[in-house]
Amino acid sequence: MPGSTDVASNDDLENRVRRLEMTVQSLLQTQPRNQQTADALPWWERIAGTFHGDEEYRQAMSIAASIRRDQKPEDENNSRSRNTR
Repeated sequence: MPGSTDVASNDDLENRVRRLEMTVQSLLQTQPRNQQTADALPWWERIAGTFHGDEEYRQAMSIAASIRRDQKPEDENNSRSRNTR
């Protein structure tokens, strides 16, 4: 049959899938249970509160905000200052 060596048989595919499933199951069992739970949370919830009360973080955010303000086009800066009066 031409080309039959290029295509894996159903038995070959089923065996490969079965081995993959066993490998995944093994990896899941070796991962600590609390790590699985932590990974279920979005990254922003996992790091929430990390910098609470950190003066260096507050200073970095203040500098970043200042840079963003300085990089805005001039007309946005003027319209914002007019709206705050």
